[in-house]
Amino acid sequence: MDINEGDEEGFYNQNQQEDFEDGQYAPGTMINIEGVEAQVLKQFEDEDGQEGLIVQTAEGPALINIETGVINMLEDEQLYNILEELGATDVIQA
Repeated sequence: MDINEGDEEGFYNQNQQEDFEDGQYAPGTMINIEGVEAQVLKQFEDEDGQEGLIVQTAEGPALINIETGVINMLEDEQLYNILEELGATDVIQA
């Protein structure tokens, strides 16, 4: 995938790592979703099979549905609760 092209959801991955399959986003990867620059904190799949990304944007943390491209901004407490539920609180830097 050409990093300037984007995939079918309009995502492009500025530093795609070869050891990650297409469609997977490594923590720390910088992405652009519809003009919003974001750093990937965690990629996950919920109990309904929906894939999502937890990212950090200039405006704060956000939850992105990969399939629909919907971006939901999160409060810090919401972010922590989601990461705790996913068992990924190590993502949070002190």
